[in-house]
Amino acid sequence: KINKINKKMDIKSEQLERVDRQTRVLGLEATKALSKGKCLIFNCGGLGVEIAKSVILMGMGEVHIIDENKASEFDQSSQFFLGEEELDGTRASISVEKLSKLNKYCIVKEIRDEDGDAYVDQKLLSSYDVVVITDENLLDDKIEKCNEICRKNQVKFIYATTLGVFASVFNDFGDEFTVKDVNGEKPNEGVIINLEIDEEGNGIIDVHDEENENVLHLYSGDKVKLVGIKGMECLNGTTRSITRTDMWKFSIGNVSDCGEYLGGGYYEEVKQPKQINFCSLKDFLKAPTSSMDYGKFGSTPKVIHAIHRVLHYQKMKGSLPRPWNEDDALECCSSKFDIQVGEFDETIVKQLAYTCRGKLNPMVTFIGGIVGQEIQKSITGKFHPIHNSFYYEATECLPKSKPKNYNEATIKGRYQSQAIIFGQDFQKILADKSYFMIGAGALGCELLKNFAMMGVGCGGSGKIVVTDMDSIEVSNLSRQFLFREEHVSQMKSICAVKAAKEMNPNIHCEARIDRLGAETQNIYNNEFWRSLNGAITALDNVPTRKYVDEKCVFYNLPMIDSGTLGTKAHVQVVDPLAKTECYRSKKEQPVQEFAFCTVHVNPNIIEHTITWAKNQFVGKFNQNIQQANKYLENPSRYLKSEDGNNLISLESVYYGLIKNKPSTFKDCINWARQTYQDLFDYGIRNLLLTYPEDKKTKSGALFWSGSKRCPHPVPYDEADEMTIMFIESASRHYATLYNIPIEEQIDFMLEASQTSLEEYVPQAVEDEEKKKEEEEEEEEEGEDKRRCLNWLRREAQREEGRSQCCIKS
Repeated sequence: KINKINKKMDIKSEQLERVDRQTRVLGLEATKALSKGKCLIFNCGGLGVEIAKSVILMGMGEVHIIDENKASEFDQSSQFFLGEEELDGTRASISVEKLSKLNKYCIVKEIRDEDGDAYVDQKLLSSYDVVVITDENLLDDKIEKCNEICRKNQVKFIYATTLGVFASVFNDFGDEFTVKDVNGEKPNEGVIINLEIDEEGNGIIDVHDEENENVLHLYSGDKVKLVGIKGMECLNGTTRSITRTDMWKFSIGNVSDCGEYLGGGYYEEVKQPKQINFCSLKDFLKAPTSSMDYGKFGSTPKVIHAIHRVLHYQKMKGSLPRPWNEDDALECCSSKFDIQVGEFDETIVKQLAYTCRGKLNPMVTFIGGIVGQEIQKSITGKFHPIHNSFYYEATECLPKSKPKNYNEATIKGRYQSQAIIFGQDFQKILADKSYFMIGAGALGCELLKNFAMMGVGCGGSGKIVVTDMDSIEVSNLSRQFLFREEHVSQMKSICAVKAAKEMNPNIHCEARIDRLGAETQNIYNNEFWRSLNGAITALDNVPTRKYVDEKCVFYNLPMIDSGTLGTKAHVQVVDPLAKTECYRSKKEQPVQEFAFCTVHVNPNIIEHTITWAKNQFVGKFNQNIQQANKYLENPSRYLKSEDGNNLISLESVYYGLIKNKPSTFKDCINWARQTYQDLFDYGIRNLLLTYPEDKKTKSGALFWSGSKRCPHPVPYDEADEMTIMFIESASRHYATLYNIPIEEQIDFMLEASQTSLEEYVPQAVEDEEKKKEEEEEEEEEGEDKRRCLNWLRREAQREEGRSQCCIKS
């Protein structure tokens, strides 16, 4: 199947394996589109290299970079591919070779632009799918000209910049850009509980199921496809636009000529493409707007004004305001640079003026990730893009006033673009911090890179300890960027630490591969925890998170937890000294439990069938065998125990040691074949004896209606793929229980076809005989119990002094 998909999609199998996790989110069509995409990035500073890294890892076909700027120490706190001894050359020439190693299937190369004409080179620009400009002045005439050329040639255009803790992104994907899938979520679907016709002839569908308490995630304007409706068959297969009427109901329009609703039916959302019109940069600059930052309500117009005012200052003066220079800040606020954009706020303008020359690694990482996603959207049409612009600020990170002992003239070295914002004292504090990072996967790689760039743990008393028990797989390479193909099968923590030291040799980083938990308290002891300043969890399991949370609360250490799931993510900061909520105090989603009759009689959602399957598995491969093992340990004591006087427990022992005990692997196949017959044929027939398809409730309504789906036997089909999987899996599991060697060369289906099946015996009766059935069951239960007890007592005498049979559970 994979080979057929590869051939159809024109993607190599190794390439598909590399982006496997991403393909699960984007889909194969989007993966193919990316592999054919071609992107041009102007400037390869911290932001440019972050964007390039993102699109190369996600499987872009070609990424070309233009940057004639010489590499310098100023770039090193945000540009992770500029090493200590690698400042001889342009940023592009140094970075391209390293970027190309991120993905051998992506063509990465440098485009020279010594004359600076590339921004307006129509022949060059028109050869790309998307053009990205970073860290230039948005008000520069050449940027506007570049946008015009891209727009004329149907080339997607993106501009992005960071100015200290401020940032902006501008998108122009042209007129009538089509978003194929707005959110990437699975189409909503559900069971129709009832369908009524209102006074105007409109069909009102009710999906409220009291058992499931499902939530309707459909809204007016959405479209649904209808199937399985009885009595109004003309609706089946049709797609209808809906109007939401209340929490669990929606209208599907006029159905007055469709007959009477008799029951049943399902709906499935039909996702619709969305057309978006983007404006040109020229039109945008006349009246810039941005999506609202709801975390800082009302700040967006002020941020827009501040950024455009500072860019106007830069265009007029030839440079940005100097760091923490009061004269430059006041001049920037003066009427000389007034603009009719957004809303003027002197405090925000000054904050930007003081810090705009800085390039912060966390900012370029954040904005670079966003732009990488916008590039993906522009090529695949998957997910809703930023409509025109996005403005951002993180002024809460800034000091209230000019840092103490601040002296711009003495700020040198690789951290200078960070220190000109926060000062030298702050930089020393970062260098002497010690952190424990648990997990070196996708998030761990990013965090470790950030620490190296920021200088965390690079001082005399600072350190970073990283632990991860996992080894590197091919599918990790598309998002865990510290790893390369030659690292596959090696330990993540060791390779990640080595890569971080190559980025910044000053970082004091230690790799460990120990599991974190109670069993390693001798390693991660009191002395270890007391030596830390905090912990960062970048892992994928809750128990370890809770363990770290418990330790951090006990030792009064801050903890930063984060996680991703497809396109979703979370971050939680736990600070015991600040009395924040701890990780363990979060209310976990309660495990949903379903009624026995719902699961075994009328399942109607996938969770019901999963619960049924789990119950079957536990019963056949765990509970029965546990009881058999208890009996074998001491037969006499077992028969005197509570289990020995319980019919269900006694039957488990009987089936496990007598009736269903296999001697050969072929016996296991025979058991699997009989089990299939019992579950999917005989069992369904028995159910339909009690609840036939035309059964009605006391009120006269059909029993099988609404969310209740009438089942039908599934005859054994040896050519059916799922049947083959069931027989093979069940046989192997059963053989493992009894320590029977698995015969790999055996023809499972041939052996199964030769199984002598038990004859079907109807085991259900009509409802009116239910009382009589209960009386007979009491007598039968007593007889069964006596029969099992007699057999077990005889066996108990034989087993005394004999070696026990080993059965796994």
